[in-house]
Amino acid sequence: MTQRQSMRAGRWLQWLSVPIALLGIGLTPGTSQATIMFTTGNVTPFDVITHFDATSSTTALGRLGGAMGPQVIQLSTDQPLVVTANGQANVAVQTNSGTGFQTFTFTPNAPTSGFTLIDFNPEIAPGSGTNTTFTLSATDNLGMTFTSGTFPLNQGNNRVAAFAVTGTNEVITSLTLTAAQAAVFDIRQVRVEIGTAVTPVPEPVTIVMALSGLVPLGLIGMRRLRNRPNE
Repeated sequence: MTQRQSMRAGRWLQWLSVPIALLGIGLTPGTSQATIMFTTGNVTPFDVITHFDATSSTTALGRLGGAMGPQVIQLSTDQPLVVTANGQANVAVQTNSGTGFQTFTFTPNAPTSGFTLIDFNPEIAPGSGTNTTFTLSATDNLGMTFTSGTFPLNQGNNRVAAFAVTGTNEVITSLTLTAAQAAVFDIRQVRVEIGTAVTPVPEPVTIVMALSGLVPLGLIGMRRLRNRPNE
């Protein structure tokens, strides 16, 4: 290839890079509006986990609709747990473990599902006199991770919730509570709103618009190269 041909090829690649870049932008899933919010207190009425089954020393599956209902959520803890029943579905730390939970994680039981909302109540052991703080970390079906600010964890009602903003095709696929101290005695009143984990795909209109930019930009580049004087 001569020097003149190499220069022309280089100019052609410069012009071609513009529509290719636009095409790449058009194929990128739009995730800028996806977000997970964290709050304290009750959010909205939704499905109550009415029964837990201990599946190992540190995991339990939560059911909707009683002991024979579908298992929809898994709870994993950092200390041995025991399932208790005090008029509601509770998971407590084993009394012989010598310490409370410091971290635990909720995940959907089915890999194709997620939660648009998780609401639960972490409790400190009555009379322990321990007050601490905790943070929440959530991952969504788009592979994005969100972390809350610091919440107080006191004796009494510590109800907390995480929810995905509606209209974003987003669901929570993992939610982790991490306390500053290993002081969580039990986890109760777990409520969920189940959604489907949809893998985002480019919208057809976006693809068409991106492809439509290839033709005019390519023609402009060819025309300018043709009108240049020979070097």
